[in-house]
Amino acid sequence: MKQVAFTFGQADAAINYAKRVVRANTGPLEELDLLTGLLAYLSVTDYLTEPHFEGKVTEEIMDMLGVRERAALEYKRKFREKVGRELEARNPVLLAIIRELATEPPIFVAATDAETEDNRRLLRESRQPMAEYTREEAA
Repeated sequence: MKQVAFTFGQADAAINYAKRVVRANTGPLEELDLLTGLLAYLSVTDYLTEPHFEGKVTEEIMDMLGVRERAALEYKRKFREKVGRELEARNPVLLAIIRELATEPPIFVAATDAETEDNRRLLRESRQPMAEYTREEAA
């Protein structure tokens, strides 16, 4: 079976598509108070693999909201809780954003415990063969 790597160009395209979905749904996302958090996470994706990624997100929230670090951290905590609730409710806007970033679970959802993290790992592993099959068919 031929493996096709997910290139940086593809990652950039996925992030840009996700940003478009966010921009197209600013009203509903503002009502849910999720717009700032989503834009903050998507704007610092260049640092995704860096150990200071979450710090960059916090800095971005501070800049966007004009608040200090403590308030930005509190916003981020509430943001993650809201995202979790909205995903459980299968919010179509969030699902559309996630579909654009489909290689991994969303970066803005925190694992709550070891069992949840194990379940996410299993889900990622189960999606991998299908993702490889889909990429092969496209090539």
